[in-house]
Amino acid sequence: MGGGVRRLTRGARAASPDVSPDGATIVCTIQEADRRTLALVRLNADGQPSPPDVLISEPGVHFASPRWSPDGRRIAVERNRTIVIVDPAAKRVERTIVGSRQITPAWVGNDALLFASDNGRRGFQIHRLDLSTSAAQVLDETGPDARSPELSPDGRTLYFVGYTAGGFDLFSMPADRATWIDLPVAFRIATPSGFDAPPMETQSASIPSNTYSPWRTIAPRFWTPTVATDSEELFLGAATGSADALGRHAYAAQAAWTTARARPDWQAAYVYDRWWPTIFASVSDDTDPWRGAEIRTREGNAGMLLPFRRIRRSQSILAALHASTDELICGPCVPETVTRRAARAGWRVSSARAYGYSISLEDGWSATTTAEFTREAWGSTGDGGAMTFDVRGYLPVRPRHAVLAVRGAAASTWGSDDVRRIYSASGSAAQPGGFRLSSDAIGLIRGVEDDGIFGPHAAVVNVDYRAPLLRVDRGWGTLPFFARVLHGAVFADVGHAWNGRFRAADATASLGAELSLDTVIGFHFPLTMTAGAAWVSHDRGFSAFGRIGRAF
Repeated sequence: MGGGVRRLTRGARAASPDVSPDGATIVCTIQEADRRTLALVRLNADGQPSPPDVLISEPGVHFASPRWSPDGRRIAVERNRTIVIVDPAAKRVERTIVGSRQITPAWVGNDALLFASDNGRRGFQIHRLDLSTSAAQVLDETGPDARSPELSPDGRTLYFVGYTAGGFDLFSMPADRATWIDLPVAFRIATPSGFDAPPMETQSASIPSNTYSPWRTIAPRFWTPTVATDSEELFLGAATGSADALGRHAYAAQAAWTTARARPDWQAAYVYDRWWPTIFASVSDDTDPWRGAEIRTREGNAGMLLPFRRIRRSQSILAALHASTDELICGPCVPETVTRRAARAGWRVSSARAYGYSISLEDGWSATTTAEFTREAWGSTGDGGAMTFDVRGYLPVRPRHAVLAVRGAAASTWGSDDVRRIYSASGSAAQPGGFRLSSDAIGLIRGVEDDGIFGPHAAVVNVDYRAPLLRVDRGWGTLPFFARVLHGAVFADVGHAWNGRFRAADATASLGAELSLDTVIGFHFPLTMTAGAAWVSHDRGFSAFGRIGRAF
């Protein structure tokens, strides 16, 4: 098919599409003020769609998961947690399955249905119902919850979504090995008399119309503790944020303290996401230790982000304005201040993916580049610029959910000495990715301090083999701490920072291993805690390190 993507509806908030057997009609649901309506989108000979044609629309009724029968004459659809059979030609419900809650129907031939029902139990189970005899069966040995059944086109494999300790996963089983248990009295099939879709002019409920205001839903309703490492310092703090009901406005704020100073590091950000592109603004105040001194950076950014999302890959483009003041604080020495007023641009593409039991991104790749152009005419201390590059790849290997992760990153700066940035190639802190131009934007040589290897130009290569060791999935009583999985990695890091010519012989290598525990703190906040040790080539010694988060 070529992998092309084309929009077929606009403004309908359409969902749950299913194509008819002849390929000419799509059944879906569309959102209205108080209901989710069942509708058809017809395709003409050249594949162009017609506007959605309403099949059935009732006040307060929500349709979901419609599926065509193999002969294309009927549609099975979930209607407020009950499955009904719809005649699309007559635009009416011809049969209703009466019984416990039912969801996610699928056809078996033209006269039987698969669906999920709780049938008086705590969780959903897969059921099979003969529409001509009302004979019902339940699929055995599918775990505490199973739903969304689907039979393969050749009838040999049954697929469904099941629940485990790690969440919902996709399962399959040979259809001829499935064990079905008869349910003598479970469901009956009712035939509504004379039920037709309400006339179009009477379908709208009498709901008052008001101008939307975000103020009633945008107040923060939570806070969460935060733990982070930055330049070998441990920060403890708190964060909060919120978004309005329609997701147009969102904001977040965070403050964290370290024992090294009384002044907190803090940041706040706002995003307006009603349009395409997304508009954002942020401010921050951050202090980092640097070779016996401190650098305090006060920064503001405003710009827009244009996302391009596809099924297998996503891209985003950044355009922003940046203002910052870096102040060197070194006790007896004379303070130095550098002011930057710059334009920024960036591009990122990613196909990297993680799954339910993944210990990190597991397959795919990503690439990010960011550029900054600083001008004295805009209020900066001088003219200059900087660029960063970051490329990552993830390859699944043995055992299951193990991964070979490779990263290459580089940074370079130019221009007036007053505004040229200094980049670190080293450090053990996490490199989460994204659009970054700060001094620690690329540095990752584990076992070497952040300020151990630095210069106006820097490059690093990181190679990890990561493997799961123990799936814990346990908490301790009612404490707000849940341990998910213990995993380990062996790694090799190579990096160098230079001022004049690049000399490969001056590069520093780090070889070692680390142990990580994925946890959930406070019932919601995911946290990865890592401890490791590395042998470092430049001093031929071993060094221990700790980190919050994955390496990259």
